[in-house]
Order: sequence, then C-alpha cells, then structure tokens
Amino acid sequence: MLNFDDKKFEEKTLAREEIFSGKIFHVVKDVVSLYDGQESFRELVFHNGGTAIAPVHNNKMILVGQYRKALEKIELEQIADAKTIMAIWYWEMQYLKKELENNA
Repeated sequence: MLNFDDKKFEEKTLAREEIFSGKIFHVVKDVVSLYDGQESFRELVFHNGGTAIAPVHNNKMILVGQYRKALEKIELEQIADAKTIMAIWYWEMQYLKKELENNA
C-alpha cells in the first residue's frame, strides 16, 4: 500500500507564470523543485469540474492515490484513466468467472 506521507512525491513551487486566464479555466506554468534536488516544470490547468468512473467491487469504491501538483498533496480520487479502468474490468471478469466455476 502507498504511504501517503511519502515526501518523494512532493514538489516545491519555485516560480509561477500565468499562461492564460479565462472564464472556464486558468493555465499556469510552475517551476518546481523535485525530491532529488533537480528542477522541472509543470503546466497546470485549473477548472471547475470534471468526470470520472467510479468502479465498485463488493460494495466498495475503488480509488487511487495521486500526487496533484495543483493541490500540492496526494489525493484519493476516482479513476479517470481508461487503461486502469480496463484493467479493473478485466480483473473483475476473471473474478466473476472463477466465482461461477466454483458455484457450478
């Protein structure tokens, strides 16, 4: 399990440049310091809302931990990645297949 106190995912903002500011979204470019001391940059889009898939297994919602630079912390969130969704779907189908075979 991921240790959510793990500091290697944190990125300190050294500078921020506004790229675009509109009614629907806002774009900035941050210069960041990585855990190993190197500098990099992040292009961030701030917006109001989004969509995601909420996979449920045995009445439990499956969430992932992601470091989000815009929030500057790890957040538990719904899955918004098609590859991950397909992997979960495949795993669920394999699980159901075994359940059906065991109950036959």
